[in-house]
Amino acid sequence: MSDFLHKIALPCSTRRWRAMFLPVLIVAVGCAAMPAGGEDSAPSMIGPVTITRARHDRIVDYPWGRLRWHASADIGNSKTMTVGEATFKPGTGIPEHSHPNGDEIVHVLKGCVLLTVGDRAIELKEGDTANIPAGVHHGGRSIGATEAIMSVSFSSASRLIVWE
Repeated sequence: MSDFLHKIALPCSTRRWRAMFLPVLIVAVGCAAMPAGGEDSAPSMIGPVTITRARHDRIVDYPWGRLRWHASADIGNSKTMTVGEATFKPGTGIPEHSHPNGDEIVHVLKGCVLLTVGDRAIELKEGDTANIPAGVHHGGRSIGATEAIMSVSFSSASRLIVWE
């Protein structure tokens, strides 16, 4: 562990810092090696907190890419939101559509996306976020040689989509 601490960028190298953060680092490093869990049912509860393992995500493949849903009413782990990830193959994307029952927030994790809103378009790069109000017609596609990956969140647990 000592070698590990010296290889990462530390804000300071004092014993006090190591004493405060070493237990956190041990837990974080140890967590990566732990199995996903023994129960195969989804979701599970820890008090009021709902836990859903990645193996229970809902994955929907399309010719343009993939939607991977982490939380929604359909999955059974949220009554108020839908959260997932959209992956666009290079040069492809989701056609124009709208969501009548909730706002959508997209955050670009990888690549570049051309977001269209009606007859206007704007390029979103890694780290950019767009808030799309309910009912607004929009679409998006990957621009560039690599796939684009976006975090996607909706203000409704039962996301509706209207294709244009």
